[in-house]
Amino acid sequence: MDTALDSDTRVVIEDFCQAWNRGDAAAVAQTYAADGRLINPLGDSYDGREAVRDGYAEYFSGMLAGSTTEISIDEIRRLADGLFVVDGTQLVSGAPLPPLHITVVVRESNGKAEIVEFRPYAFLVVP
Repeated sequence: MDTALDSDTRVVIEDFCQAWNRGDAAAVAQTYAADGRLINPLGDSYDGREAVRDGYAEYFSGMLAGSTTEISIDEIRRLADGLFVVDGTQLVSGAPLPPLHITVVVRESNGKAEIVEFRPYAFLVVP
């Protein structure tokens, strides 16, 4: 594992959390690549940094207003040169969400890590 990129990947996840905790949709979107995508637990898909920004702005003024988040990284796995997948758990306080599993694809580009794909979801309870 490239420990420098592992560190950069952790930093971009931390930057994402800090921006969320400020309710700053524009700063959250800046952690994404220009072609990044979010598919949220409700099934909404936001393609591109501007759409991601607009999606977070809508949620931060609605059901995620005043919420905070923290992400616990379970594993960072290298997929290819400069491309990593992060698995972990996202906890959102102040919103009606269960603990979420996250799968995040991070790409190192131009000397920094950025989110290419972010998919938070909840595991089903076995009936």
